[in-house]
Amino acid sequence: MIQIGHLFAIGKNPRKTFLQWHHELGPIFGLKLGVKPWIMIGRADIAYEILHKERNNTSGKPFYRLLSEFYSCEEKGIVFSQPTPSWRQARAAVLSVLSPKKLENELGDVLEREADELIDILMAGQEDIDPTNHLLRASLNFILITCLNKRTSSIDDPLFTTLIDLLQSCIAHSDIVKYHIGAFLPVLSMLNRWTGTEQAFADLLKNKRNPFYMQLIQEALESDTDCLAKVLMIREKLDVEYVIATLNDMVIAGSDTTTVTLGWAFSILCTMPDVQEKIQQEIDAFTSKHKRLPTFCERNQVPYLIAVQKECLRFRPTTPCGAPHLVDQDMEWRGNIIPKGTTVVANMIAIHSNPDSFPEPKIFRPERFLDHLEPMSILATKKIGERDHFNFGWGRRVCPGIALAEIQLFNVFTRVFSQCTIMPPASGEKIDLDAYFSGSVGAIAAPPRTPLRFVARSIK
Repeated sequence: MIQIGHLFAIGKNPRKTFLQWHHELGPIFGLKLGVKPWIMIGRADIAYEILHKERNNTSGKPFYRLLSEFYSCEEKGIVFSQPTPSWRQARAAVLSVLSPKKLENELGDVLEREADELIDILMAGQEDIDPTNHLLRASLNFILITCLNKRTSSIDDPLFTTLIDLLQSCIAHSDIVKYHIGAFLPVLSMLNRWTGTEQAFADLLKNKRNPFYMQLIQEALESDTDCLAKVLMIREKLDVEYVIATLNDMVIAGSDTTTVTLGWAFSILCTMPDVQEKIQQEIDAFTSKHKRLPTFCERNQVPYLIAVQKECLRFRPTTPCGAPHLVDQDMEWRGNIIPKGTTVVANMIAIHSNPDSFPEPKIFRPERFLDHLEPMSILATKKIGERDHFNFGWGRRVCPGIALAEIQLFNVFTRVFSQCTIMPPASGEKIDLDAYFSGSVGAIAAPPRTPLRFVARSIK
């Protein structure tokens, strides 16, 4: 007999369904997706207890054949692999390269120039522009510089187009319903083989992705500048497949999430001219006094800007269901047994719309963060009562690129709002912020691709 469980009950709009179930069932509930037990968590303190305090038992990753075996070169890299010694080694290397001090002291000017170029492009025409590809290129450059000592010159650069083709293919194959249904319904476990999907994906990785990254790694090793590729290959002496998988993880996770975060921020703020004006006044006050823009280490001097960034992430979390964890062995939580093999998901939408933590959560209110200006890269590893944000994950799986993401967001925000105002398209096309709630369980919640206007300010 085929075990369906709640697969059909989640419907075509899982984000809304899971949120509704939290309202009806409470902050934590279990469900069965085919043969797979899942637990959904909708409150931060519970996620902290299970995913941080019990991190020795909850740092595993669910197995999906196309991702765990093929994409990750037999469970290598830092996203889909298990917490092995090699995983800890690679993760520690990433953390060392992307440490806040290293990024600010050694790459601060470089990252600022990338943000400057992005704003020049967005403001070049003064007409409606879909910023998505330009945001993606800037985000990709941020991560390429730190990982491979490379950058792309335009959205037509072969380096950009090749990486984007690979990125989009890998992201597409992460669709659980389309490509991984066999993990939940074993009777369909051969579906990807029967349809040729598995072989086509394997060929793409073997014949295109892996050789492409090998060339980038070789060029990085021959350069005079340190980067993550050099650290992984020379200092850590990891095998080349592990390095390829780790660099691919970083490129995809580092570029796509930042693009989506900025995309939602622009979409939100173009409907809120009063919020933009407050940011502009704050930046103007700083530049009037110092004759330059603030740097990331001066972030406390533009507190409203920081609060707006955090509120954008709370209002429309980049990863609606975060990164799933796997329970490695039976564990007890508050007198309940969570069985080995259970997938644990922190529902970022429910957590960030909990009225006990965020009063009137449906209202966009940056002021709620004005007393919480500490960088999220520092707060992410602190006790639950000190954290004000949860987008970057939990326990051993906390995102290692938080500092880079924060610096990117800060650099772009300061430059955008010092020079322009973001406005809805002149065409009158509606900015649909509620489209966020109409998506699947996919890892990333991309905003609708709506053209925007970046209108130059006339500063007196």
